[in-house]
Amino acid sequence: MEEKIIKIKIPARKLMPVNSSQIVRVSAEAYNVLVDLYNQSSLSMSEILSEIVIQASQEGLIQLEKEN
Repeated sequence: MEEKIIKIKIPARKLMPVNSSQIVRVSAEAYNVLVDLYNQSSLSMSEILSEIVIQASQEGLIQLEKEN
């Protein structure tokens, strides 16, 4: 059985890295998915979302579309 390859495509742009927590707004749809995950987890919403972003990046699931 073949494993499905998933890539998340995101337009590229630059921001400076930070050393402390930041507030990020998400769409209502993304928030509702996060609530579903939160209700099934012992982690905080911030921890869940941080893990998703970090793991997706480390596993190469995010593909940046560079502007020319």
